[in-house]
Amino acid sequence: GDCKFDVILGNPPYRKSADMKEHSSLELKTAKEVYASAKGQFDEYFLFIERGLKLLAEDGQLTMITPNKFMFIDAGKALRNILVKGSHVRQITDFGPTQLFDDKLTYVAIFSLTNHPQKKIEYRELTSIRDADSVPYEEYAYKDLSIANGPWLFSSDKKVVDVYRLLTQLPSIVKK
Repeated sequence: GDCKFDVILGNPPYRKSADMKEHSSLELKTAKEVYASAKGQFDEYFLFIERGLKLLAEDGQLTMITPNKFMFIDAGKALRNILVKGSHVRQITDFGPTQLFDDKLTYVAIFSLTNHPQKKIEYRELTSIRDADSVPYEEYAYKDLSIANGPWLFSSDKKVVDVYRLLTQLPSIVKK
């Protein structure tokens, strides 16, 4: 119970909850009972991020390469809430549409997380792995990420941010 890790590195499974159900309904049931991030059509890597934070020492660092879609999709809302509420995200290197894996169409990012609350997130988007040494990080305040608990938006363009804020205030046209 008390064992904590200073460093956790990972590339967790990218399996969808629907695939988990096909493999083992008990696994899916247990995930939903144990993990706050297991909401809606979640992906298995959500659970690895949440569990990693619980195993991480206060000053430790958890770094994972995972799909970036939890930052935007509705199913990622619970995980985003955990990360924002605890100010866990230190740094994100987002590869956007750039494909890093030859055998799979996956949009990924590298997330560096900590249990020591952060005031800002360092974010950058790379169009090539070769740009890693030349593209600097931009800093974003946590308060700007929790807009209506919606998708995260990283933009230094004030007009884009203002339009996004207005859009998040509009009522949904989809019944929930």
